[in-house]
Amino acid sequence: MDIGIVNIFLQDFLKLIYEKSRKFFNRYSLGREEVYLKSVNPYFITPGRIFIDYDYYNNYSIVGLQERCYFSMLPPQIAYRWTAGRLVDSRQTYIAIRKGCVIPPTENVNVIVRTAYDLFINDRGGMLQTPIPGIYENVAVLDFESMFPNIIVKYNVSYETVDLNGVKSKPRGLLVDVVEPFLKRRLYYKRIKEKLDEPYRTMADQRQSELKMLLVSSYGYSGNNYNRFGNTLTYEWINRISREIMSKVYEITRENGFKIIYSDTDSIFIQKEGADVEDFKRFAEKIERKTRLPIKVDRLYKFLVLLPMKIDRKLGGSKRYFGRLFDGKLDLKGIEYRRYDYPEYIKDFQYKLADTLLRGEDVDDIRKNYSKCLNMVVNAIDEINDHKVPVEKLVIRKVLRKSEYKVLAPHYIASLQLKMNGYRMHSGEIVEYIYINAYHRNPLRRVKAWKIYDGEKYDAEKYVELLLDAAETILTLFGFNRNRFQPQQNYFLKEKLMEIIDLL
Repeated sequence: MDIGIVNIFLQDFLKLIYEKSRKFFNRYSLGREEVYLKSVNPYFITPGRIFIDYDYYNNYSIVGLQERCYFSMLPPQIAYRWTAGRLVDSRQTYIAIRKGCVIPPTENVNVIVRTAYDLFINDRGGMLQTPIPGIYENVAVLDFESMFPNIIVKYNVSYETVDLNGVKSKPRGLLVDVVEPFLKRRLYYKRIKEKLDEPYRTMADQRQSELKMLLVSSYGYSGNNYNRFGNTLTYEWINRISREIMSKVYEITRENGFKIIYSDTDSIFIQKEGADVEDFKRFAEKIERKTRLPIKVDRLYKFLVLLPMKIDRKLGGSKRYFGRLFDGKLDLKGIEYRRYDYPEYIKDFQYKLADTLLRGEDVDDIRKNYSKCLNMVVNAIDEINDHKVPVEKLVIRKVLRKSEYKVLAPHYIASLQLKMNGYRMHSGEIVEYIYINAYHRNPLRRVKAWKIYDGEKYDAEKYVELLLDAAETILTLFGFNRNRFQPQQNYFLKEKLMEIIDLL
């Protein structure tokens, strides 16, 4: 759920209070102040009280909300509910007023008229290098600290300082005034948290996480056509400067004998035989001196597996990898384990599979672990087929993005079932369901909403399919063949056949 959206349960709760109160009273109070109900939005019937969804509180807590209020100059109830773009707009407007500037209207579309070729040449985003799929040892990730905010400040990139020809060093830009104090604040909390004890370490991390989101939003919102101060060239110049910096980093890396196996806009994954932690740190310091932007060794992998794309096994997938750090922890990115809409059982299985695979001292040990992983796959399939998996660990969660869908997707079917049983469903709500018969001719019988689940057997065949997806991701580089573990059926054709039957 987006952090700017109030938790759906609380949303319904407030609406219910509002509707009942309006029916029986003119005034109502959940605190010290009374509210005149005829002229107030239902979200603001609780002055003095703040409703925050659990996900936001768990990630950022009250200290994160405090940073959001400080940044936007807004009270907590409004700052919490506003989108990132509106928060940036609030800060920019505040600074512009302090400077004595005239404030443009909200929808001030400012588009530079150019040819399609000019757009193609200039609007290209950041620079990255496609990963080379494979298993690597002794890999370091060097990460620029807040690269884009630092570019804004260092190069004075702002709406009024850029044109087609370049970036002016004077006057000091509005966007610089927005970004600089909070960039310093974020880096302060990021560095000091390691010196603090709990609970202050967590609080510092929550502050810097919220500030990171606000700074990234300041960069992203700069290219929004509906930014009241907007100039799309601002966004383009930030990206262009970042590409120039990364080109310089590539050159320095090659000159110093390091191999780049992957890079992603503001970070590089490098490898060098025999290099230790100090070697990587000294190299990071050299890059910082050359680029004059802060960069550090972010992670050190004992083993790193860069995964191919699902649609083409010859190409590396961006932000799709897993590895074991030198401290023994696993790091998994862009795979099923990280997906919110995968069952807990499948995610736990994938984590254990990766943990088993990446044990040992070298790549040869990893290859020996492959047979152990195959046994794990067999055992998990047997557990699913024998219906020994607790059904609550097979619940799938998806967000209902729209009130109506043209296609009978599983989570939409579950929402229809809930509606038929008297539950109120809204777009943005999380729908939970179990696969009962994934390929049934009647779509309404393919899944069962978790709230009305009555003990039916789950569809073992479908959950085995999901489990094999997770296993294939981890073991694909070792020649894993999922057809050995499932009945010889063409699931794709089977699913398409069911869709045709539905249409008929």
